[in-house]
Amino acid sequence: MTFWDAGEFITAAWTFGIPHPPGTPLYVALGHVWVLMLGPVVGVARAMNLLSAVATAGAAGVTAWLFAREADGDTGDMRGGMRDGLWYGVAAALSAGLMASAVTPLSPYCHVAYGILTQLRGLSSFVVPRIDVQLAATFQSKPGPLLAASYAVPNSAVVPSLGRNLSGNAMNVTVNLIPPGSLYGDRINQLDLRAGKSLKWGQKRTLFAVDIYNALNSSAILTYNNAFVPGGPWLQPLTILTPRLVRITAELEW
Repeated sequence: MTFWDAGEFITAAWTFGIPHPPGTPLYVALGHVWVLMLGPVVGVARAMNLLSAVATAGAAGVTAWLFAREADGDTGDMRGGMRDGLWYGVAAALSAGLMASAVTPLSPYCHVAYGILTQLRGLSSFVVPRIDVQLAATFQSKPGPLLAASYAVPNSAVVPSLGRNLSGNAMNVTVNLIPPGSLYGDRINQLDLRAGKSLKWGQKRTLFAVDIYNALNSSAILTYNNAFVPGGPWLQPLTILTPRLVRITAELEW
């Protein structure tokens, strides 16, 4: 779980703080009361996830009730209709959650914890007085890619535990052997530099600049081979960060 959005809102609800704009004061206030009640029992993160599910079910239920009421032209028992609509919403929310669940026989991990993934980004620029030289630097540091071990299990290895052949006479089935979020690639750090000089001749201006991308010439791995084969090239690097690149530019304005 990164700190952006999900982690930030959970933290804001727990500390009664202010997340990024627009701030969502109602959600934070409800979340704060919610985690005070359920946080000690199920944990703060799980409590906020449960609040989102309950709010979604409630919204779906009210929407279902309003549409049904409008379609039927019924202006009768509001409480009964609202109750039925909320049950419809709960059923719809649970159905959607089960249909979209990430837990499958091919990835049988109910508890998935991605941890706190930190990112650092910085940009700085400066104009040297008198000589009018522009200097700039950009730095970013982010976690490596999420890794997996996708193993194509042959039908012969599945039959003893499954008790039958794979559906559709499939020759194999792909299973992720490691829990999602338990293994990441190396951290990716990149530094870019820029220096420029502006020259003026009357109404004309010329800007000469030198850009250095990946100034530290990092060879951080961007993608890995996640296909697991015993004794094979699992986690072999597929792409790496573009090597140091120098670009010289000139711009003329008149």
